[in-house]
Amino acid sequence: DPFALPDVGSHNLPLVEGTLYALVWHASTASLDPSRRPMAYGMEESVLRQEQPQIFELLHTEFSALPIATVEQGRLRITLPSRPPRLHAFVGAATPEEVCALTETSDTLHRILTAPAEVPIDALLVACIRQAWQAREQDFSYLVRTGKRLAQLDRKSTRLNSSHTVI
Repeated sequence: DPFALPDVGSHNLPLVEGTLYALVWHASTASLDPSRRPMAYGMEESVLRQEQPQIFELLHTEFSALPIATVEQGRLRITLPSRPPRLHAFVGAATPEEVCALTETSDTLHRILTAPAEVPIDALLVACIRQAWQAREQDFSYLVRTGKRLAQLDRKSTRLNSSHTVI
């Protein structure tokens, strides 16, 4: 089937239908009032919550992320989700097992290499590979395999190749 979704299988993960996996490439916390700038109080968050609980009502956190995979029909698939995440969806870090499953094939690398122009692909590639390497307990053979995959994908990536000036 030429339209089959890339499927990395279930890897015995506890998959939740509709889960979206994404790589965060920017995060910021700001004041709800655009004329005010948040400042650190120099205390632990738990102490700050006790002494100044209203502060957390005056801040909002935003992040930008590159969607990588989704859980559809009980399978982990490297594809864009069929619909955007829910407005009040929870965000959390992937487990080492999820990271291993998501980085088993070169599909995740390909998604990063073909990301929109505003995504810092170099930094995202490094962070993704580092986290996958650590999830694999610093397996050097993973780095070698990934380096070979990346070299093959780099030649095929239109964004990377188009960013070089040919004279």
